Amino acid sequence: MSGSGERQVLLKGFLINISGNISRILRPAFIFLMTKFYSVEVFAAFSVSLAIVEFLQSLALFGMEDACFKYVPGRIRDREKLHTTIRTVVGFVFITSVGFVIGMYALAPLIQKHYFRSGNIWPALPLMLPLVATVSLSRILLAHTRALKRMEYHVLTLDFLEPINMVLFLVIFYFIPLTHKIGPFIAYPAASAVSLVLATYFFTTKFPVSWGALFEALSFDTRVVRYSLYLGGMNVLAGGLRKIDLLIAGYFLKAKEVGVYALAVEIAYMFGKIRTAFNPILSPVISELHYNGEFEKLGKSYRHSSFLIFLFSTPVLLTFLIYGKNVLFLFGSAYGGAYGALVVLSIAHFISNSLGQAFQVTAIVGKPAYSLGAATFDLVVRSICGFLFIPAWGIMGAALSTSAGTALSKIPLVYYLRKRFRVWPFIKVQWVTLVLAAVLALVIEWSISLLPIELNYVVELIVFLVPFIGIYFFLIYRWTLRHEEDW
Repeated sequence: MSGSGERQVLLKGFLINISGNISRILRPAFIFLMTKFYSVEVFAAFSVSLAIVEFLQSLALFGMEDACFKYVPGRIRDREKLHTTIRTVVGFVFITSVGFVIGMYALAPLIQKHYFRSGNIWPALPLMLPLVATVSLSRILLAHTRALKRMEYHVLTLDFLEPINMVLFLVIFYFIPLTHKIGPFIAYPAASAVSLVLATYFFTTKFPVSWGALFEALSFDTRVVRYSLYLGGMNVLAGGLRKIDLLIAGYFLKAKEVGVYALAVEIAYMFGKIRTAFNPILSPVISELHYNGEFEKLGKSYRHSSFLIFLFSTPVLLTFLIYGKNVLFLFGSAYGGAYGALVVLSIAHFISNSLGQAFQVTAIVGKPAYSLGAATFDLVVRSICGFLFIPAWGIMGAALSTSAGTALSKIPLVYYLRKRFRVWPFIKVQWVTLVLAAVLALVIEWSISLLPIELNYVVELIVFLVPFIGIYFFLIYRWTLRHEEDW
């Protein structure tokens, strides 16, 4: 594949996945409505409970999605092996997810009493625990269709319809007297239950499986389980515990402070959405190139994807740095105190994005232990710094602890990839692009300040974003046409 064709594949895959992420604009809308309808303390209870639920989801899945991507495509023509794989994967996730839900119902009162002492996560956590099962089962069923490169079912179910249902259920439950106080805690589970129904429908009607033959035997594939356990630890560390700072903050800080910081975390995670939009397309490209021994192209694919992530992350960083307070005020004046934490988190996530998909690439090229070690280092740094910084500096301490792990954990992996494939995740004009974008943003911000009228903070944010985003991507497009060789 030529360099131009390779970039087109990466960019096409990115745009397909980013369209799904853009359709998730209603997920932030769900957060926005919650901050408008309910108090900061309610948002804190929701955020801490969701962090616990997401950790349990990663434990329930424990690498089984990766097992689907590895084994299902190669067994699609061997029905007996395919049925064994499906029984193994779906059965594992069903048992673990339901087991965690049952176990956590017994532990929820103890968590409320001994953990979240400064606020109240009751009844938030018990009401949200079904998410462990519904989300895990939906994801594993749709992972089978994704393994056959049918991404549209995943995007339609989890990226598009689920956020819409979340917003609809939240509004409906808010205006019903019986469910008014617990609206956000049951809106997400209700939407997830609908998603599970849709995921089951797509899996049973679109996936080539014989249901009669599927249950003829109860044999399971131990290789699939071993593979999932091998990668499961990294998934738990990198995914399930990415909100460890929020869990530690829930122990030390007051509920209102936790709610304010939780919003900064949600907004800053926009950088993570940009980065993960490349995962479904980059992983098979890297895997194929590594299998074929095309290491030079592999290194270039890593660099190209890193640069694309950098390009899309730059305007987000500059917007948060210059107009972060405007963004926070959209959710209410009570959240204005999160600006400092938002800035710190944004810089850390931007650094991480600039280093590209080092975790995924290192694991695919045969060194998952390195990625697991980096994820462990990230968790250890976050945890130690969290217990040291949060009691002393509150939400800024939480932001600093997260930023330390986020910004530093990829550096050893980047060095390994550099040593093995002789490639950095940068190109020579990358930092020039950042400087020019910063100059453009400051010029537009200065021009707005010269206007004879004082703009509302919402209007001011829009007046900044429209020309900045338009000019920025137009210049990037023109540069790409004229400097093809720089890629």
